[in-house]
Amino acid sequence: MTRQTWRWSAAALAIAAAQAAGGAKPVVVIGAGGGTGKECVNALLRRGLAVRSLVRARVTSKGEEVAFPAAAESSSLLEEVVADVADKASMAAGTKGARAVIFAASASKKGGDPQKVDYQGLLNVAESCLENGVERLVVVSSGGVSRPDSAVYKFLNLFGQIMYWKIQGETEMRAMFARAKAADPSLKASFTVVRPGGLTTGPATGVATIELNQLDTKSGRISRADVAEICVECLNYPAAADTTFECYYADTAKPLN
Repeated sequence: MTRQTWRWSAAALAIAAAQAAGGAKPVVVIGAGGGTGKECVNALLRRGLAVRSLVRARVTSKGEEVAFPAAAESSSLLEEVVADVADKASMAAGTKGARAVIFAASASKKGGDPQKVDYQGLLNVAESCLENGVERLVVVSSGGVSRPDSAVYKFLNLFGQIMYWKIQGETEMRAMFARAKAADPSLKASFTVVRPGGLTTGPATGVATIELNQLDTKSGRISRADVAEICVECLNYPAAADTTFECYYADTAKPLN
């Protein structure tokens, strides 16, 4: 069976060409030190797009602060900034001048608190995007997040109530955008919420293997690399504005109930 690989949209190629001329606004990746964030950085750089990766710092045994680096190779298109989603001022500064933002940050066993990262962190980023005139915010959430009775939700929520805080963040972020647009109907800002299934490692396999769904009724597995490709493509499609959808490999899909 031949797999259909990712094909960059005409919009993405046009943007890449414009950036090559210099002076283009970057795409900001928040949580670029994590697995999905790193894949987003790499996917953007492969398209020739300018990237500002926001990464949190860690303290070494000597008490020194160093950044969790993005996994991309060194590139003149890549700028790396140490920032904390819990710090609204650093998010305002980090998103300033961006044309789009991908929020790939999340609390994990390696660190972070779900309430501070997946909830308040997302709201800090959303507010900063609206204040800075960022045109598109893509949020990486989780499949099953709106189904508290499902086994997926119950299992993942054991870690610091992470699913609870993710859905709270989603809900309040949508309300924030709705209020901003009601106050200014000419506002161009929009969001896209991507809810992947269970995340795996490995290369992107392409669009032919993936199923998209809405209403959070099914879930499955999907590689971080394919999630990153979806996030990057969402930056360029008007139809993805103010939408929420789930993504997973079609041959792994199961009903959440």
